Amino acid sequence: MCPHDFNPPLRGLTGGRFEATCGKCLRPSLRVAAVDAAHAWEELQRIGWSPYRSYVLCPACTKDPPNVDKDAAAARK
Repeated sequence: MCPHDFNPPLRGLTGGRFEATCGKCLRPSLRVAAVDAAHAWEELQRIGWSPYRSYVLCPACTKDPPNVDKDAAAARK
């Protein structure tokens, strides 16, 4: 997938602010003031958020992305 084709699932908030939710840990992002979602996504990427499949990952989960085998083994413990 081309990074420019990624349309992140951001929530539009009042006052021209946008927010994302991590697809792994469900942590909300900072509320970013921007003209539109594309500019908000650029700002979130600057602070460490990244695209992953059809959702986004926070900076912590970007460093430790989802791993089905590892997550399943942890769940069995």
